[in-house]
Formats: sequence, structure tokens, C-alpha cells
Amino acid sequence: NTSGNVGIGTVSPGSKLEVNSGQLSVSGGGAPSPAYSFVGDLDTGMFQTGANNLLLGTGGSARLTIDGSGNVGIGTTGPGAKLQINSAGGDGLQLYSTGLNANSVGLLSGSASPNRGYLTIGDGTGWKFHVATNALSPLVTFQDNGNVGIGTTGPGAKLDVYGGNAMI
Repeated sequence: NTSGNVGIGTVSPGSKLEVNSGQLSVSGGGAPSPAYSFVGDLDTGMFQTGANNLLLGTGGSARLTIDGSGNVGIGTTGPGAKLQINSAGGDGLQLYSTGLNANSVGLLSGSASPNRGYLTIGDGTGWKFHVATNALSPLVTFQDNGNVGIGTTGPGAKLDVYGGNAMI
């Protein structure tokens, strides 16, 4: 039209490009040259690596991924959880379903020992907060009644130490 707008399926487009009653499809692109990018920043934008995967990239690298099962990854193109966050060095933050019980949720930090640590909330037997180096073997448990367990997930006293020697 006279204002420089282009319309597909409309005779009076209200923006530079307006598509009415249809789909706009482009090729998938990739991290260095995404399908949808920005003038002056051609290596930043949105692209696809395969069917049902959507990625956002900056500086020619993939940064955020939504895969076909709905998993979201930040710093990974293959998220293994509903939300997985990785850093370039391997240490990141991951929210996960703990495996202790369907009613629990956890945070995982670090990629391997000695930097890996788990914080878990809940285990299906009441409110509990666990600190662990492995998802299924909590080292310290805090219960809703104020009891604290070291080496046990079911402390029976204000301080319950299981195994080894306790020194106070």
C-alpha cells in the first residue's frame, strides 16, 4: 500500500507485513543463522532443529530449548526434565521430581561429585526438607515437627543421629 506495508490475504495491512487467514512458514534455520532473526543481529533469534523443537539463540549459540515433550532447557538443547538449567561449565540448576515420591520436588546443583548437591522438599510422608549428595539417599532431614535427622529420613527426636559416632 502507499505507506509501504505488505499484506497477504488483506488489502489494507496495518503493519510492515500482515498475514491474514493462514500460516506463515519458514525453513528451520540454525543457531548461527536462525529462521527468525533481527536486522543488525543475524545470529540471534528463533530456530528449529527438528520437528516439534523450538530454540532461541543469541550470539550464534542455542540458549533456550522447548522440546516436543514440553521440556524446557536453558543452556542445553536436550533437556531431560520439565525445566533443566545448565551452565557452560556443567554446573547448573535443575528442578526435578525426586524419585522419593511423586509429591516431592528437588533442586540439583552441580554436575558430579564433589560439587553435586540435592535439596528435596517432601517425600509423601509429611513435610520434610532433605539435603543430599544423591537423590535417593538424604544426609540430613528436617521434619515439620522440628526433628532433625542425620543419616535417617525419619528422625524420632529433636536430633537423631543414625550410624557412626555422634560428637557434641
